[in-house]
Amino acid sequence: MCLNAHVTSHVLCLLLLFDINRLRNSNVRVKFVTNSTKEPLRSVHEKLTKFGFDIDRDELFTSLTAARKFVERNSLRPFLLLEESAKEDFNGWLFCVL
Repeated sequence: MCLNAHVTSHVLCLLLLFDINRLRNSNVRVKFVTNSTKEPLRSVHEKLTKFGFDIDRDELFTSLTAARKFVERNSLRPFLLLEESAKEDFNGWLFCVL
């Protein structure tokens, strides 16, 4: 039997949600990691919660998060070239919108 992509992704999401809840009930710390380079943390969080994931923003780690933490940890002062959508993760920083 072949399922269409929508049904398959829905089933996979349900299985993933079940496993995440099982991990949390076992006191395992859960972190959601994405390599999204243009979307701010807020946007990624909104999408995941719309899919049914009950997650806190501090459980989410994006490539923009990694970049910001690296710069802060190393006391760097970069001039950032960012997509319009990414600039909210760098409020208060000097940047140029691409």
